Amino acid sequence: MPQPTLRTGRRRALLAAALALFPWLPSRLDARTGDPVVPARSVAVSPARLASAVDSLARAAVAETGGGVSVAIVLGDSVILARGYGVADAGAGVAAGPETVYRAGSIAKQFTAAALLRLAEAGRLSLDDPLSKHLPDFPLRGRAVTLRQLLSHTSGLRGYTSAPEFRRAEREDVPREWMLSLLGRRGFEFAPGEAWSYSNTGYYLLALVVERASGMAYAEYVRAELARPLGLPSTADCGDAVVSVDPSRRAAGYTFAEGRLREADPISPAATLGAGSLCASAPDLARWARALATGRVVGLDAYREMTTEGRLSDGTRLGYGLGQFVGTLDGVRRVQHGGTMNGFQAQLAYYPEAGLAIAVLANHDAARPEPLERAIARLALGAREPPARDLPLPHRDAARYTGVYDMGGRRLRITEAREGLRMELDGELPFTLRYRGEDAFAIPLPMETLWVRFRVVDGAARSFVLEQRGVLSPARRIG
Repeated sequence: MPQPTLRTGRRRALLAAALALFPWLPSRLDARTGDPVVPARSVAVSPARLASAVDSLARAAVAETGGGVSVAIVLGDSVILARGYGVADAGAGVAAGPETVYRAGSIAKQFTAAALLRLAEAGRLSLDDPLSKHLPDFPLRGRAVTLRQLLSHTSGLRGYTSAPEFRRAEREDVPREWMLSLLGRRGFEFAPGEAWSYSNTGYYLLALVVERASGMAYAEYVRAELARPLGLPSTADCGDAVVSVDPSRRAAGYTFAEGRLREADPISPAATLGAGSLCASAPDLARWARALATGRVVGLDAYREMTTEGRLSDGTRLGYGLGQFVGTLDGVRRVQHGGTMNGFQAQLAYYPEAGLAIAVLANHDAARPEPLERAIARLALGAREPPARDLPLPHRDAARYTGVYDMGGRRLRITEAREGLRMELDGELPFTLRYRGEDAFAIPLPMETLWVRFRVVDGAARSFVLEQRGVLSPARRIG
């Protein structure tokens, strides 16, 4: 893939010198390309045992929700496992396989973010450009919004997929002008840069910036600049008519209603441009994660920027970089993103120190690929989930957390009750917070556990981050 960078010979010499000075960089260079090679450690179990365990976990997941699941594991540059379970298309009697193509939902944001960073490396834009420089007609109501803020979900622009009018866009390919009018009417949740709120609006607009800066349609850019050079044959914008995938490999999306599995409502790819419009197979996505991390999509500096956790001006950690959630799994660094679409769920995670990528795709809207991916990762890495133990929380300590918080424009109250702390959001039923030590609390639910981690300064909580299925939502104290 062509990159706007130094010629290979000079690049190899500079990188070799850097390796001698900074041992934390990748330990060797590819002899053919001069690219850095990130070492991959062996998985903690034998391939046969890993495959057997994945079979057991995936079949249990399919038995729980129905539909189909495809899993791929890449270690280093090798696909060490790719399998499918359940049904890809119940009506046609097609089983899910390793190469089944699913809608990948918000994993598309990684591709959009990478496209912006590639264009920045080529000098066609800067991440600190105001949006108005590239889309001058989009109404910003006198506010300055940068491309970086759109990438990090700190622009304040309100998401559009919750708007009642979005139902029309789901059902039909509405004109761009109609979509931009919808996005413009949604306005702002908060002033740019002051808070964090996950917003598909930002990524739809970023896809248009990619088109303006590259001179190519978004679907064409993904195909020609990302998928084809990396050898990802099943990855494309779902509305890209140029890319033909055998119908027997396409997964149908399902939902469970009235006691049976039925096809989910369709959604037009045009309605989620840049934010959730891509289709892919599990092996393609796992290979993509590895390629992105090893300098084959953007330079290592750009990738480091993508995977560096952002902060708000008050120091609140976002748990999000640029198109990537950033965190750890049992102390192992983890870069990941999930995806949710009508009838589809997806999860893609990369563990940089291990060179391990795991993709899990499902065609049922009740599927839970993120817990399945975590279970596979723990097995592969030899990590064990720490035992859950509720700890006592004295009154004097509870007081540091109580108060009113803002989470993306929604008011949330934390109070003290007999059983401990309680969290209530906009009048919904309250959750009980179970203290786990070090300013962290768990919310055990029947199907998963949510985590709340507070940032305490001078004896009082200033903010917290709520983690659900690997998605982090920050909140700041306002009272």
